Amino acid sequence: MSSSVPMLMGDGLRRNSWKFPLKIAAKDRFRVISYGDLNARVNQLAHGLLAIGVRRGDAVALSVGNRVEHLEIVFATAKIGALAIPLDVKWKALEMASVVAALEPRFIILQEDCVAEFDKAKELKNISALKALSLSGDFSYNGLLHGQSADEPDVHVDEDDPFAVLLTSGTTGFPKGCLATQRTFVFHCINNAIEKGLGAHDRAILSSPIYFNAGRSFTLGIIYFGGTMILHERFDAEEVLRTIEREKVTYVGAVPVMCERMLHVLESKKFDTSSLRCLAITGGKVHPAVLEAL
Repeated sequence: MSSSVPMLMGDGLRRNSWKFPLKIAAKDRFRVISYGDLNARVNQLAHGLLAIGVRRGDAVALSVGNRVEHLEIVFATAKIGALAIPLDVKWKALEMASVVAALEPRFIILQEDCVAEFDKAKELKNISALKALSLSGDFSYNGLLHGQSADEPDVHVDEDDPFAVLLTSGTTGFPKGCLATQRTFVFHCINNAIEKGLGAHDRAILSSPIYFNAGRSFTLGIIYFGGTMILHERFDAEEVLRTIEREKVTYVGAVPVMCERMLHVLESKKFDTSSLRCLAITGGKVHPAVLEAL
């Protein structure tokens, strides 16, 4: 009798690199990347992390915003059974120091404008053992990929292995870490597919922080199922509407105030939003008048 296939996040990306090697997986303001290239870079990063001593079960923090690198890091850690701890790029030194001191990751990867806050964080808490890599610089992210194999890493990963820590403030205002396993997050993706029809046919925009759970869930779900993910580093209502028209976007995630700002733009400007099939609103109740206008 054959055993069941484990539910692993990295398998979705690997499958899509076979099925859609030339299809655009993701784009941000810096680059556009296909599924074939994304999976290759994820594998190179996974091998690079192994080379510097990251092992199955180790934690890797990342303070990287809505950029392709965020996706690469999360899928690379998934493929070697490491735990991803995404941080908010807007956090100040005390917030960053408190979380990394509590969760004790072995490494942290920082986008360029987060390095200064991390340097301050090291002065506030005893986190000197935490090794940092910047997206640029001497001990850099690209240096970690350089010369590494694009083959799948030969690491046994179980579906019950930790995948990511989801930091949430709940109703108290103080962040708490909720641990999601590989299997749990695959079900996040499947639930989005069932509820919202999410799949390879979708072209989606994320302009809210990828650090927050709602944005991360549908973003990783788009990649897991083979859609195209467009990442905006900050929300600009007119730019989102322009992108929907230009890219024939089918799926947008938003919070109520973002919807209100898009409606305000539409009072004076017209955009073709006929491609849009799903507007997923989270983070609060929407006034009935706003829903009607939408």
